Amino acid sequence: MSVAFLLSGRLGPEPAGRDADGAHEDLVAALEAAQALARQGIVPDAVAGQGTGEVTSAVIAGVLTPTEARTVLTARSEALGAAALGAEAAGAGDATSAVVRVSRLVVELLVDEHDELVLEGDHAEEQLTVAGSRDALAWLAGRIRDAGGACVPLDGCAPWRPEVTVAVRAAVRAVLASVPLRAPRLPLLSATTGGLLATSAQAQASLVAQAGSPRRWREVQRALLVGGVDGVVELPPVTGLRTLARRSMPGVRAHAVGDHVAVERCALDLVRRPAARGVFAA
Repeated sequence: MSVAFLLSGRLGPEPAGRDADGAHEDLVAALEAAQALARQGIVPDAVAGQGTGEVTSAVIAGVLTPTEARTVLTARSEALGAAALGAEAAGAGDATSAVVRVSRLVVELLVDEHDELVLEGDHAEEQLTVAGSRDALAWLAGRIRDAGGACVPLDGCAPWRPEVTVAVRAAVRAVLASVPLRAPRLPLLSATTGGLLATSAQAQASLVAQAGSPRRWREVQRALLVGGVDGVVELPPVTGLRTLARRSMPGVRAHAVGDHVAVERCALDLVRRPAARGVFAA
């Protein structure tokens, strides 16, 4: 089989201020899962990430070392945390919601009507995310309900305000300027660009632009299919990428690994299948 590893991550700072610690824990858990899969004979032919998962995917692809990735995650977290404190002091309450059962066109038209809403992600057919102020999201929920859909509040808030995006990108850019990034040693796909990152410069640009850019996960899934991927494994933290793959990638075997039992089950399913012949296969 041609197998891709999928990685998600955190939207923004947590109320407890432990976003950096949490992101570091996610990084360690994902790398440990990748090592456990390798011991079972499962190595990726491609890797794709979104959110802080883009940083972890860069490690798996050889662009960053784990130590460099932790530095990037810390800089990102500190910038987000400072921005969140500033927003709270100004009385701004921001959030992110999933919008389901309505088309992207409807969502885009509604988002364009309100200056405190942004399209945060396109994950699957009639499954998007929108970030903005809580008041704006409450307004959107009513309009989406009238259109036959629903808004589901999510934990955390993606950075969407211009001043926050600028601060986070500047912090990540400063860290990456001192890091000797390497070219990806296997196909690396980014939700920021919706496609392949072939060079270290492209990987750097994507990591910087990740804050404030819509997540183009539906395009990533399409690119994986075109590349011949027929098996995907979601590494920790498991947030639902496997479920999206089952919905949007027909015929693809989809797994998520969070413990040794899941690793063994995944290995039994994927290792015994025919050798890969896709574009991404070695």
